[in-house]
Amino acid sequence: MVRSIQSFAVRAASSYRAGTGDSQTISRLRGDTLAMKLSKIGTDIWQAGILHAPIAKLLDGAALRQVPITWLPEQPSYCFLADPFGVARAGQLHVFVEYYDYRDKHGVIHYYTYDRTFTLVDQGCALRAAHHVSYPQIIEDDGEIYMLPEAYRSGKLTLY
Repeated sequence: MVRSIQSFAVRAASSYRAGTGDSQTISRLRGDTLAMKLSKIGTDIWQAGILHAPIAKLLDGAALRQVPITWLPEQPSYCFLADPFGVARAGQLHVFVEYYDYRDKHGVIHYYTYDRTFTLVDQGCALRAAHHVSYPQIIEDDGEIYMLPEAYRSGKLTLY
């Protein structure tokens, strides 16, 4: 059976612009959530993280402010992480994100692996293509994991 990991992961974004409050949409993955925050300081700077709460608690705006977050590593001021997708396997959480560099205006897919205590145990580049790639949607089929990133400029869809 083919299913998108996103079928149990709703997108997440937290807006940290002055006075706008917290998360607008939430992302769930096996009891924890993936999130992003956005700040405005001349350019959009995104940061992805894992919220430690069930989805029902995250839908309550007041409770959201009390949810602990494990942020993915901060990036240099000229880069950002966005569009997190995750998959849990063998006691580890693998988070795939777009890594965008404003200097070359080119997105690649990075991964961050966390253990059961949400300690970062591995990270790196998962996919670099000649064209910009983003939104690394994860799909599971018969126990196999695939990635179908957005790659508009390539003119095609490529399943990895």
